[in-house]
Amino acid sequence: MTKQMLAAAFVLSAGAAQAEDARPVDRFLWGGAVQVGQPRGAFGDAADTGVGALVHATVRTRGGVLGWRVEGGWLVYGSDSLGAPVPGTRGRVTNDVAFTENSVGHAVAGPVLMASRGPVRPYASAFAGVSYFETATELRPRRLGPAFARDTHFDDTVLTYGATAGVLVPLGRSGVSLDLGARYARNHDARYLVEGDVREAADGALSFDPRRSDADVLDFRVGVTIGR
Repeated sequence: MTKQMLAAAFVLSAGAAQAEDARPVDRFLWGGAVQVGQPRGAFGDAADTGVGALVHATVRTRGGVLGWRVEGGWLVYGSDSLGAPVPGTRGRVTNDVAFTENSVGHAVAGPVLMASRGPVRPYASAFAGVSYFETATELRPRRLGPAFARDTHFDDTVLTYGATAGVLVPLGRSGVSLDLGARYARNHDARYLVEGDVREAADGALSFDPRRSDADVLDFRVGVTIGR
């Protein structure tokens, strides 16, 4: 009797697994991630490791193996702050009120090849698009708070291209997957500023000399992707 029950349970579980494998894959995937970016080459000699976030979406063929992926993200690779005296402290206490950030954003698209089933699903994508380098100062009460005023000191837009690779790890049957990946972006002949390049003269006037070089970035990201 026990052997018959075990055999029946095995047949039922096998049938459930086959039914799960037979389920059609979602044609549309989307998600987001946090990223840590390491500037490379001459850009890496001048800029710090950056942190940021990204969002992405993919439209796939019916089988789920081929698709088209679009992605946009923002990476801050340098920052400094300006403090002002707190009223009533006679200048003994200051509070950061303005923050200057050096950042690079990207908007790219390209084909993606991915495994559509399994407990670990590798994927790889090539992409092309634009990168936007910017140095700006914002007036805000906290580093991560809303900005009340903003001034862009310098910006530049360049073509970018590269590749992304990673794995999706489905979290049960929730339709949500852990997304672990890396991306290398080529940014040819970019102009940019790094931390400390914006200087203030005695009369309050600002000055800076933009740097110019290739500005490649290798980033690593951890996030979630929604879709089976």
